[in-house]
Amino acid sequence: MEFIKSNKGGRKLIHNGYLYIKRSSNKSSIYWQCSHKVKFACKALLTSDLDCAVVKSVSAHTHDPDSSEVKAEKARQQINADALRSRATPGQLVFDEMARQELDVRVKMTTACSLKRNINYKRRQKQPPVPQTLEDLIFEGEWRETYDQKPFLLCDMHEATDRVTIFATNDGLKNLCAADSWFMDGTFKSCL
Repeated sequence: MEFIKSNKGGRKLIHNGYLYIKRSSNKSSIYWQCSHKVKFACKALLTSDLDCAVVKSVSAHTHDPDSSEVKAEKARQQINADALRSRATPGQLVFDEMARQELDVRVKMTTACSLKRNINYKRRQKQPPVPQTLEDLIFEGEWRETYDQKPFLLCDMHEATDRVTIFATNDGLKNLCAADSWFMDGTFKSCL
């Protein structure tokens, strides 16, 4: 038995080329139903122990196992994991993973738009809450760096109700030093 995460964060079980989702459990067993219950009217059930180490019983499916679908589910899971580790664009993450897959697997992976939308959703879940006051606006960890982990927050000064925050890279500062003219803009009033 092997497990992968579903898009909603639950577990999907892979057994003999079939995908199962958890239906229910009791004090001694977990009951899994075929993930194609609706698509193929498949009523197959798998019963495992609570540790999912032993398959107690499996009923017959109304369809054949689909290794391409299992590979597609694993590829989607890989894209979701990469989305949280990498700062690559959603399009790049999807392209990279699809390029590693065979054609029959790519066909089963849903649309690129859907995969990109899911990446954006996963990333939004990781973002800090929207600040309601200046005191709530805190820059920590990755929010102080560029994508390639170079310092980006140069200054964050607080005085009473005023705040000055300056973002720049060393390369950007070098460009400013070499420039003949500077043009500036700023946010002088915010709704925080």
